[in-house]
Amino acid sequence: MFTIPGDAAIEQGVRQLPPEVYALNGAWIEHSLKARRDALPAEVMNYYEALARKPVIYGTDKHEKFVVRARGVDLEIEMWQTSSKGKEKELLFSRLFLASETREINLLGLAGSDSFVFEGSGRSPIRLLVHGGADEDRYELKKGDKAPAPIRIYDTPAGNTFKTGRGIKVKKKKTPALKNFDANGRLLEFYIWD
Repeated sequence: MFTIPGDAAIEQGVRQLPPEVYALNGAWIEHSLKARRDALPAEVMNYYEALARKPVIYGTDKHEKFVVRARGVDLEIEMWQTSSKGKEKELLFSRLFLASETREINLLGLAGSDSFVFEGSGRSPIRLLVHGGADEDRYELKKGDKAPAPIRIYDTPAGNTFKTGRGIKVKKKKTPALKNFDANGRLLEFYIWD
């Protein structure tokens, strides 16, 4: 685990400079390093808040199951690796997104036959944009549940199963934009093929 160096560690490190360099700039370097260290926690939190506002969750080119649940106003998302028959094999991702931090989440299924399950009795204000990607995908709102968040699904009409309800909008396009992505989330049109 990384620890933030104290004043003594910074001073000791800067004193390793040649005496001529230390005499010219040693005090300034020490002051600059201490100021940067002191500003680090605030900068890290600013970066975290920027990432948490609109996160993107990438699937793979294999089969996955995404489970979305409302936990009060917050939104829990799990991503499971599944067999070709949809049996859960391994939990790949799990996180509770806080409504106080997150406005919108993008789920990118990419290739593979993925399933997206929406459940829970709560309702989060976090917008959820779901892009199924290539292959046949399944979208299901559990019977008796309401959509756990405002959800918009983007996928092709062919081969996909949509069991949705109120609070879920489905945008069917013949060629969704996500077909241009691979499992690393890169645009395929920028690849150079041999």
